[in-house]
Amino acid sequence: MEKTSKGHILESYELDVDLARVKINIEKEESGCFYNLSIPKIDTGTAALLDEIRKELVSVTSIAIGEIVDQKSIAKVKQQFMKDAGKMLKEKVPDIEKDTEDFLVYCRAYRRLRDGQLRSS
Repeated sequence: MEKTSKGHILESYELDVDLARVKINIEKEESGCFYNLSIPKIDTGTAALLDEIRKELVSVTSIAIGEIVDQKSIAKVKQQFMKDAGKMLKEKVPDIEKDTEDFLVYCRAYRRLRDGQLRSS
């Protein structure tokens, strides 16, 4: 059993969650068992590029009031945002691989969900 600073790793595995690979460790500590999730990090320069794309998207996108209250419309708007963000990323980084593009767009969207800046449908 592999040791951590607070206990032992009982089990370790990886999952593909949407377009990100997440490492999961089940750790046993004195106070109980815990799931430790490791998500790939985006470096500062890439995060700045994604923020620039987000600002461009916000400035060119209009949303009708009806789209805000209808759950199907919200999902459609989010999907369009992700598609447009992918296009903008591809324009700024033409040689980007599709897997990397998808990962960055989805990670950014999930960060917004985590931070409460988008609502999940």
